[in-house]
Amino acid sequence: MAFADSTWLMFWSAVVFACCDRFALTTSQAMIPIVGKHFQPGTSNSLTFFAMQTGGLLAAILIGLLLHISSTVIVFAVISAAFAMSVGGMWFAAADGDRASVARVPDQRILPRDCRLIHLGAIYAVQYGGGILVSIMGPGLIFDELSGDALDFGALESAWSAGSIVGAIMLIPLGRFARRSFLLVAILFLTALLFAAVKVSTLAGSLLVFAALGAVYNFGRVAVEVRLQAIAPDGLLGRVKGLFHCAGVSVGLIIFGLVSLSGDSLEPSTAFLMFSAVVTIVGIFLAACRPNQVGDEDRSSSVS
Repeated sequence: MAFADSTWLMFWSAVVFACCDRFALTTSQAMIPIVGKHFQPGTSNSLTFFAMQTGGLLAAILIGLLLHISSTVIVFAVISAAFAMSVGGMWFAAADGDRASVARVPDQRILPRDCRLIHLGAIYAVQYGGGILVSIMGPGLIFDELSGDALDFGALESAWSAGSIVGAIMLIPLGRFARRSFLLVAILFLTALLFAAVKVSTLAGSLLVFAALGAVYNFGRVAVEVRLQAIAPDGLLGRVKGLFHCAGVSVGLIIFGLVSLSGDSLEPSTAFLMFSAVVTIVGIFLAACRPNQVGDEDRSSSVS
């Protein structure tokens, strides 16, 4: 009975944590145009994602060290303190943004049926699904298919994290291309190529592939943020981002379901190859249905 109770406690804790994590992520990213208004959109978003990825890497190192030298109670206390610091930082950032900006009434308009938002949401959902697939099949690729050990898996995680950090800052020199949909479609095709390359990669080669995947994945996320902020006004930005997250999570649930149904019969590299084919098909469709670029520079008029 005690085991069952602890299992349900962990389950509901995970549910609450996931809800809070998505809520905090959506809210904090919706604040970027206000807090980072002194920078170019590409620069402010790149710096934000760079800080997020660097924090994630440092957290992984710190948590591993704490679990080795202390109890789990101490680890959870440190995590709670980190969340408290984050809440305080966001509170002051929002207050500073409100003081520095003209008072505004929250936008109550209905979300427009903008083809650019639908196009962008589809790209975001595919990218999100790729990240989910890596988290699901990455361990199996190393341990089962490539006969690696825990050290090899740690190297794979480090390669992905290092690539993600590089991808977060790539948009600073490429900021002028960020609002062009052809860049995002090109990222999809490059993502498909890298996922397909996993099928023929050795253990050492897979580290390079996953580093490149991490860079492309995070570069795409930053580019999506910049383009979204260019075509959605502040009053609607949070709601649009919420819908984007819903689309991404839906794709993730589909991937989880398919992987669960396949069981152990599906090799990780084959799953990556199949996802590559899906991304290629979606990329061709989105390239053929690319919306008009006119009006991207004017955020408010583009959704009126």
